[in-house]
Amino acid sequence: MTPIDSGSTLDQRIRTGIFLVMCAGMAAWFGYDGLIGYPAENLSWAIQKLPQRPADLKANPKATRKNLDQIAVGSTAEQIRQLLGEPSLELPRTLTFFGTEVTVAVSIDDQGKAIDTKISPVDPAVKKDPAGLLVTKLRAEMVKEGTTEGGVRDLLGVPASVQDHTLWYIGPAAYAEYRIDDHGKVTVRPDVQENEHRSESSILWQKAIAVCVALLAIYAFIKFWSAMRLRVVVDESGMIHNGRRISWDSMSGLKTDQYKDKAWVDLEYNEGASSRLLRLDSLVIQRFNEILQAICDRKGFPLPTRSSEEDDSDGSGLS
Repeated sequence: MTPIDSGSTLDQRIRTGIFLVMCAGMAAWFGYDGLIGYPAENLSWAIQKLPQRPADLKANPKATRKNLDQIAVGSTAEQIRQLLGEPSLELPRTLTFFGTEVTVAVSIDDQGKAIDTKISPVDPAVKKDPAGLLVTKLRAEMVKEGTTEGGVRDLLGVPASVQDHTLWYIGPAAYAEYRIDDHGKVTVRPDVQENEHRSESSILWQKAIAVCVALLAIYAFIKFWSAMRLRVVVDESGMIHNGRRISWDSMSGLKTDQYKDKAWVDLEYNEGASSRLLRLDSLVIQRFNEILQAICDRKGFPLPTRSSEEDDSDGSGLS
């Protein structure tokens, strides 16, 4: 006989390929949102609350809502760092003085000493508190690193405003502001906020869906790869199905009871002392009709048809 060599149908390759692309695309979509998209959008949301934006700001994975809520009034800055790591933004205690010509901002460390002094011209368009007569550029330049807070006040007078030492933590879905007093402890109830539209539970769901769809994508890839590498050969020695050789003598029957409704048959064959089934699907095998005809002609099995009026087979096909 002339050998029959068949691969999978174009329809099967297209179907499994589309299924694979859909699953991979959905897994990438949900994975991106859970790992990158939602945290990035939440970071932009939290940045709007900061007084200034530090360089290379990233979400702190330790700054979850649960961890942020553990910090209470009386917690020390060291305890905060042990739990949450380094802050996204740290602003030292700052004394601000307004003069007639300059504005002076002096940063004070935890030991009550000046660590930085910024002098800027007064913006006439911005309404300020009554100007301090001592606040001049010359006196501000006298404030050196290490000057005590008392010394700063002696030089520049009473500050117009005092900003507490503040630690900002930004997580994937929440942020918190902790104000630290002169003793290094949280002085007021921490302000913890979570983005309700992209909350931690929403991010978790995105990741969970991504994992589930990724598993489905692996299954889809297996089906697609199976369709691409399928090879069925029928020759004088019998049939080879994806490398599995089945001799003519080992073929014992053909079950056709599902052929009318589902377009497949099950070939029964013996392997050692066991009886096995091999499904032959007309929607999967390109040259299915030729292969089925060759098997039935060689073994004498009744040839099934899709029409009930023409199919006289009892569905077993046993020889």
